[in-house]
This record gives sequence, C-alpha cells and structure tokens, in this order.
Amino acid sequence: MSQSLRVLIVEDSPDDALLVLHELRRSGFDPVYERVDTAEDLRVALSNGQHWDLVISDYSMPSFRAPDALDLVRSSDPDTPFVIVSGSVGEEAAVEAMKAGAHDYLMKDRLSRLGSAVSRELREARARRRYREAEEARKRSEERFRATFEQAAVGMAHVGLNGEWLRVNRKLCEILGYEERELLELSFQDVTHPDDIDADFANVKELLAGKIETYCMEKRYIRKDGSVVWGELTVSLNREELAPEQDGYFISVIEDITERKRADREVRLRDRAIAASLNGIVIADATRPDYPLTYVNPAFETMTGYSAEEALGRNCRFLQGEDRDQPGIEEMREATREGKYSQSVVRNYKKDGTLFYNEVSVSPVYDEDGRLSAFVGVQNDITNRMRTEEEFRRSEDRLRLAVEATGLGTWDYDLASGEMRCNERLKAVLGLPPGATLDYPTFLAVLHPEQRDRVEGLVSRALDPDGGGYFDTEYRTVGPDGTGRWVAARGQAFFEDGRAVRFVGTVLDITERRRAEEAQRFLADAGTVLSSSLDYRTTLARLAELVVPTLADWCGVDMVGEDGVLRRLAVAHPEPEKVELAWKLHERYPPDPDAPYGVPQVLRSGRPEVVYEIPEAMLEEADIDDEHREILRELGLRSYMVVPLIARGRTLGAITFASAESGRRYGPDDLELAEELARLSAMFVDNARLYEEAQREISERELAEAALREQTETLAKVNSIGTMLSLELDLDKLVQAVTDEVTALTGAQFGAFFYNVPAPDGGSYTLYTISGVP
Repeated sequence: MSQSLRVLIVEDSPDDALLVLHELRRSGFDPVYERVDTAEDLRVALSNGQHWDLVISDYSMPSFRAPDALDLVRSSDPDTPFVIVSGSVGEEAAVEAMKAGAHDYLMKDRLSRLGSAVSRELREARARRRYREAEEARKRSEERFRATFEQAAVGMAHVGLNGEWLRVNRKLCEILGYEERELLELSFQDVTHPDDIDADFANVKELLAGKIETYCMEKRYIRKDGSVVWGELTVSLNREELAPEQDGYFISVIEDITERKRADREVRLRDRAIAASLNGIVIADATRPDYPLTYVNPAFETMTGYSAEEALGRNCRFLQGEDRDQPGIEEMREATREGKYSQSVVRNYKKDGTLFYNEVSVSPVYDEDGRLSAFVGVQNDITNRMRTEEEFRRSEDRLRLAVEATGLGTWDYDLASGEMRCNERLKAVLGLPPGATLDYPTFLAVLHPEQRDRVEGLVSRALDPDGGGYFDTEYRTVGPDGTGRWVAARGQAFFEDGRAVRFVGTVLDITERRRAEEAQRFLADAGTVLSSSLDYRTTLARLAELVVPTLADWCGVDMVGEDGVLRRLAVAHPEPEKVELAWKLHERYPPDPDAPYGVPQVLRSGRPEVVYEIPEAMLEEADIDDEHREILRELGLRSYMVVPLIARGRTLGAITFASAESGRRYGPDDLELAEELARLSAMFVDNARLYEEAQREISERELAEAALREQTETLAKVNSIGTMLSLELDLDKLVQAVTDEVTALTGAQFGAFFYNVPAPDGGSYTLYTISGVP
C-alpha cells in the first residue's frame, strides 16, 4: 500500500516536478502536492493552514533560490524536511545549504535515491518532533519544579568557574552514584567521560566569552561504580557574585537520558523495519507442514493483487502457478530444508495473471530454545529492473555488433579499483595478443616514446574536473613485436563528488589513413625536390636525403650511365659517419653485376625486390671476408626494398630503401609508396636527360653555324684581297692594302708586313708596312 505524502514542490519546471512525483510514486508514496515557483506563492502555501510533510526544492529558479525558500520554510516549521533536487548545484553551494538547515540534496540525474532520502528525512522529522515535544515537556517540568531544587526530577548543580561543584541536588547524586559530600569534593571534569570533555570545554569557552547564553549537549558521565550514564546537560551562566572573589557560577541541569538513548535505538530499529515494509514481507510457519503463510504485509497485497485472506494458510508457491521449474525456486527450497538463509530471483504471477519478477530473501527464525519456528521472506518487485537489464543486454548486443562492424576498440576504466575492461579489438589495435590483461601502465608502455608524455598529459587533463572530462587525440603505438600503428582515441570521464570515477571511450586504427596522408605529403615534398632543378644527379641526392628517415633509415640511388656502367649516385643516412661506411663498403666491395638479388637483379628483371625481414643466412651468404661481414653488421640492416627507375620502357637505375635502427618491417603499403616515388624519379631523370641531349644538340648546332659564318667571312675577305691584287699595280699601295686586309681578317689589333727589295748594286734592302697601332 502506498504511503500518503503531502509534498510542497518548489520548482519552476513542470516537467522536472513530474519527474520528482514519478520517482516518489515509484518509491511507494502517494503524493498530494502543490508546485510553486515564487517566494510569494511559497508564503501563501505555507500560511494557508495546510501541513506539509516535505518540501522539495530546485536550487536555482528565475525569481529566487533554494536558500531563500529554506528561510521561509524554517520560519514556518523548522522541523519540515527540506530536500534540494537540482541539476546544476555545485558541491560548495550544496554544503552551504546543508549548513543553513537543508536536510539533503540530490542531483536530478540521480533521482533513484529520492525515495530512500525522503523515507529517511520523514523518520528524522518525526524524531525531531518527538524530541522537541519531549524537550518542551522537560522544560515545563523544570519550570514546575524550579523552586524545589532538591526535589527536582533532574539533576541540578551550581558549578564554579573552575569546574568545582558548588551545590548539587539529590537527583544528581542519584544519577552519578555519589553522596553529596563526595560529589562536592570533585569537579565536573572528574566525572565526565574522556571522549566528551573537549566538547564540554568548547561550549564553556563560548559561554564565558559571551558568544552564547546557554548550551545543551548530550554527554556521558562516569558513575562512582565505573559505569557510564548518558545525560543531557543544559548549562547557563549566572554572573551574580557568590562571594567577593567570585564572578559568577554555572547553572547545570542534567537529565538522565540513558533510557531515552536505548529507546531511540529501538525507535531507529522500528523505523528501519517500517522502511523495509515498503517491500513485501511474509511470515511462514516452519513448524507446520508445507510452511503456510501466517502474515503478509500491505505491500505484499499491493505487489501480488492477493488480499491477506486469500494468501494466509497457503504456501508461497501459489504465486508461481504452473511455472515452478525455476533455478531460483529450487535454491530457495534447498535452503528452507536446511534452515538456511537464501536469496533468489523467481518469476511470480499476480492475481490477474501478470508476470512479475521477485527478488526474494528468506531468513530462518529460531525460538528461545533454538528450534526453527518461522521463515521471514522479504520480496522486492524487480520487474522494471529485469526489463531494464534485458533491454540493456539487447542494447549491449546491438552496440557490440555496431562496434565490431566499425572496427572500434572500447575501454571502460574504473579509477577506484584500477580495473580496465576492454574488448579484444582494442588489444589488437594496441598490438597486444588476445587474452592479454590491459591496465593503465600497460597502455602507457605501448605508446610511442615521443607520444607518451603528451598522451599522459591529455589523460590527466580529462580526469581533472576542471578539464571538461573529454579526451580526443591521435597517437602512435609500438606493439611488443615492434609494429607501429596510428590510433584515434575518444573518451569521456565521469565524476562524483569532484573526483573522476570512470573513464570510457573508443579507439580506431587509423594507420592506413595516416600512412596515406603521410605518403601524399611525402610525394608532394618529393615532387618539389624533383622539380627544383634539371641537374638530376644533385636532385636525386637531395631526394635520398628526403627519404631518410620518413621511409627508410638508409637510401641509395644507383644509375646506369650512357656507357651501360652502373654507378652509385647517392647514399643517405642520418649519421654522416655511417654514410662514409656505406661508401667504403661500395668502393671496397662493388656489387656483382650477376648477383641474384639486390640492385643487379632488379635492373635485369625490371621488377622491384622486397625482403620484409633480412634473415641471418642472407647476410652470411653476402659477406665476402671478415671485414665485409663486420661492415654489414655495423650497418644493422633489417628489411629492404629495391625499386627500378623505369621510363619509356627503359630501366634507368634503381632506388634502395633499407631499415635498420628503427626496426621497421616493410610491407605492401611501403612498396606501393616506393614504386610511386620511383615512377616520379624515373620520369624526372628521363626528362632531365632529354633536356641535356637537347642542350647538347643546340650547342653543337650553334658552334657549326658560327664556324660556317667565320669561314664565309674569311673566304669573302680572301676574295677581296685577290680582287685588289689583280687591280693594284703600285707595289707600296699593294703591300699596304694586303697588310690592312690580313690584319682585319685575323682580328688583330696590330699588323706589319716585311719584304726585301733588290738594290741596284746587287744587294737588297727591307721594306715594311704597318696596320693598326702597336
């Protein structure tokens, strides 16, 4: 049967108010309510003569806030439970509200706690009212007997400021078990329990400072016989002088509340029983055959639809009808036969035939002689939970199929326990073997060293409440086998009380995408290098340096010259001393043109050669002598590719890619990228060579044309000289003309012509002509 509840809801959202009412009904309450959202409406609701069992308030509303509502409620009835239900209240605000008098606060996304919180606050409100009523009765009693100090029903005393008893009444002596003269020789500290003395002194200090007029506390006293008695102590300060040397004294009233404390414990026990009665409770007689029911509570009647009259005298199995072949029922029968506690889930049927699920706890009860006398069963209707779990399982199945279809890896990290749950796909993405255990240190270990600090920082930020709780990044991993991968990860942290408690997310292997992107960037850079110059020898050397370390630890370029001889054009490695070592190896041990592998084989076949992992046997077969073997080991080659440079059907050379220190193992994707780079390089080399040939042809043609022009000009001048010789008869003029023409023909700046002329006396003399300036 639902518990009637008059509830005043301070909420500006009708939908949120309906959610609160729904949760109250689900928790077994039958709420009669009124919703207000302004201070004025709240005053009217509190002052119209209605009694409210409970006030539930949102923290922040357009016109006012929960602290304002709390003040109004406390001024109307300080004992009315006040519970804050909000979707955005911070922890500090919630704590301040609790200090101000709010009794509890809940987040709107955790309304499942509302029922238990309301039940608890209703119990505590009843206890506060009973306590206040008792207080009022006690005060009335004190007023009636104030004049008769010695005959008072409570212990009374005057206590000096130093703690000594100045005057005690008979009741106090009775409570503490001392004679009056014995008690007057002691101080109140002497009879106070050690665990309560500090609190008592703190109150005394406040009283003496004038910060409070009186104080009241519950404390323990130690009786003369050593037993402990509970007392409710009320103390005020009388400042009238007892004597000239005194400033006043304390008036202490001590009520023996030992029995009340015991009664309070029993009340709390009964309250827990009442709270439990929200579930179905039955009692079966264990002394009679078939264990007939002797009691069912109203919640059982509501749950099953059967009245008490219809259920009493019958075994609980009538709730299962014909559906009795259930594991839970057999477990319960076995426990009852052995007189043991059992808990099981069974399918039951209401009077109208509706299926519902019960979580049944059965406890044996023994009498004072130790004989089994009854069984007490507590039934909890978990139909909604079972349906939710079933729907959750179906959702999980759908999600699992979706995750498997998309290739997503998933993780769920419990930060409290350190447990990290994940699917097998996540392990595969991280390069871990199936069945491997994954924890946070293992995750950090598989991160690439260059990525570890950055990713760990992003995780720490996601787990910081001020960081937003979101995790979204891409990082590299290196599996135990040395295989590298690129991973895209997204996650979300969940917080409770300002601490991250759970971290969930997904990962996706984006290695192929990153490789494609890197390949495109690399080819674009290579294109830039190849187009930067028509000097293909220098350009290919720069290309080899670009390859390292993006695609290889080592890169070599070999070209076939026009004479058919293979020449190494470039070698690249991050360490110059190793480059020198490679050149030394090439010079000392040039490659065998007939070798069945490597560059010679690729040049002969025109097909690429890939060795994914170089076996030790290959290195042993390749070495020539001890020095050669030592150089090969120093190079530390692990895997290599040799790709031909082919253009217009001709093999121009080859590019060699090798891995060493990085431990990289080449695969089909690497080969595809290398072949594309070789295609671009071959096209560039072919074009560069064609350009060189064209340039040579142009130079040769220009030289021939210049020679022809020079010959033509010379011939014309010679013809001119010949013509002049045939026309000029004056020898001097003829010689001068020849000198001028020859000087001009040769392009000289100065020319002279010397010739002998016979003398009349039979001798000779020399004549000359000059052309130009000496």
